[in-house]
Amino acid sequence: MNQVTKTRTAEIFKDENDIVHITLLDGTKMDFMDAVENCLLVRNLSKGGKVLKFVDARSNWGANKMAKDFISSKVIIEKTIAYAILVKPSTKKNILNFFDRIMKSEVPSKMFTDEQTAYNWLMKFSEVKTV
Repeated sequence: MNQVTKTRTAEIFKDENDIVHITLLDGTKMDFMDAVENCLLVRNLSKGGKVLKFVDARSNWGANKMAKDFISSKVIIEKTIAYAILVKPSTKKNILNFFDRIMKSEVPSKMFTDEQTAYNWLMKFSEVKTV
């Protein structure tokens, strides 16, 4: 069983395929310190290497500018192989704008409304060197 760690804004775990799952919690607003805490947890799970990230962003959550800037920064992007971002079909424009910065980076990123489709897409990158 995968051990889930809960922060103020997310639940995070690594599955048997070495994919890090980040579920953003409903009703939270991420600030810079939350983003750093989540990043450090992911770094710990990946032992500092590159990692595949499965982000479940279907809940009602938000983030301030400093958190957005940090999450889309080089320090995060350089440790990411690919992002699969799970959203509701009725995703608000501001959430799309939030992930737009990540989507424009050199890291493969794609949004999905179906969990299995997102996971299967992310698994295509599992052979990428993780160090």
